[in-house]
Amino acid sequence: MKIAVDLDGTLFPTYEVLGRIFLEIFGEEIDWRSFKLKNGNCLETEQDRWLKRRLKDEKFFGSLTVMSYARGALNYLANSGNGMNQIIYWTARPSSIEKATIYSLEANKLPFGKVYHVNRKDADLRKLNIARAEKIEVAIEDESEVAERLSKFCKVILFHNPYNSHCLYGTRIYSWKDIRELL
Repeated sequence: MKIAVDLDGTLFPTYEVLGRIFLEIFGEEIDWRSFKLKNGNCLETEQDRWLKRRLKDEKFFGSLTVMSYARGALNYLANSGNGMNQIIYWTARPSSIEKATIYSLEANKLPFGKVYHVNRKDADLRKLNIARAEKIEVAIEDESEVAERLSKFCKVILFHNPYNSHCLYGTRIYSWKDIRELL
């Protein structure tokens, strides 16, 4: 079986970690919706600039640790089926931090696999193309648009987050412990 795993919000608690640091520094929560909607015509705030720097920061991404049960679940999946299962990782992180991404996967003792960096703007289409080329059978994802697009091609496991609570696609799970039991 070929399994594709998204990184941020699925394997790594990236948004929660950023949120805690942001709250500590700025005394408020990140308004992800506002941040996403800003374009080149809007004046950036200090908070926007800080967040943009973090989203390109190799040290930040290299220091992330995986969510509870993730290492065990992925190693179990990689080694079941006579070791024939293959784990592939994909992310909308900038490709400029590829070394930090690979370091973090290795440091967290995750099964070796290809790592694909896709453009955030059209991540759903790019991930679908990768899924087709790699013949992905199961995708573990947290983004609604990606889950919807992939659901027409493969089984989707949707890692629950507040920002995807409206999503109707995929089998919703709440922890990596659920994934291991599901597969």
